[in-house]
Amino acid sequence: AKPDLPMSSATQAAVSYKKDEKKHEHRLFKVPFVYPSYNNPSVRGWWYAHFYGKWIVRQLEIHPEKAPLCLIAGKDDLKMCELQLQETGLTKRKGSEITMKEFDDLWACCGGGSYTLREDQ
Repeated sequence: AKPDLPMSSATQAAVSYKKDEKKHEHRLFKVPFVYPSYNNPSVRGWWYAHFYGKWIVRQLEIHPEKAPLCLIAGKDDLKMCELQLQETGLTKRKGSEITMKEFDDLWACCGGGSYTLREDQ
């Protein structure tokens, strides 16, 4: 086994930069759910989430026979996912990650309107 060697300050800065870079990463997810009031598993809704770093900034819910629900952090916090990204398990869920374009197109189609990420988020 190799001994642990001390890192140079440049190496430490590079590692720290990589960690900080991840804090401000956009991650978007799409997850199906079976609607509880229906006994038919083919009747499903969709839950979409836009995380910026650890926290959710936009959430879109599409329910059967209901209007889509577009939620924004800072405005709809009490109705949104309260878990940090790593706590949700979404990053391990195969096939759930989607592109920003896919999310934004659906967001606009569902009446979400334009969205600009604030620098302090």
